[in-house]
Amino acid sequence: MSSGRVPYEILMKDGERIFAFVRQSDLNGKRYDIPIELDAPWLRPSERERELVLKDIDEYEPEMAALRNTRLKKGWESHGGVQIATSQGMQWVLRSEKVLADRADEMAVGSIVEGVPMDSAGQLLLENNHQEVMSPGFLRSWGVHIAVGGVSILGAGLLAWWGFFRKDWASL
Repeated sequence: MSSGRVPYEILMKDGERIFAFVRQSDLNGKRYDIPIELDAPWLRPSERERELVLKDIDEYEPEMAALRNTRLKKGWESHGGVQIATSQGMQWVLRSEKVLADRADEMAVGSIVEGVPMDSAGQLLLENNHQEVMSPGFLRSWGVHIAVGGVSILGAGLLAWWGFFRKDWASL
């Protein structure tokens, strides 16, 4: 949660209850619509951004920290969240993300364990280094470039001679 944003419980006129981060300046200002970010960390960032029309809001008040923690725990559990231990402490993540991370760990460890032994890998490198790679040579590498450049210079020279030293272009 960034500075200046407070979690609010917003009651809409249609009875919907929204929990969102709102800048205090947006609520006190004379705006038609209010940008909010839903306080639902299990949603993607693009799904959390919304705007509320000020006239549709019935009442709002800051959410208490204890109630917010309880609501977030229930929300994570209902959306398939699990807690994992990290270096920053216990964190909530979606179960599907944890399954993907565990599968990636298994694949990474499996490739290290089942990899080619170092002795045979080093032997393959030594065997491949005995073959000398032939250089294509100067003319094979630059011949086409030289030919195109020569034809271009010749064409430019003929065009300049024909244009500047001939008085009549009709002879073309």
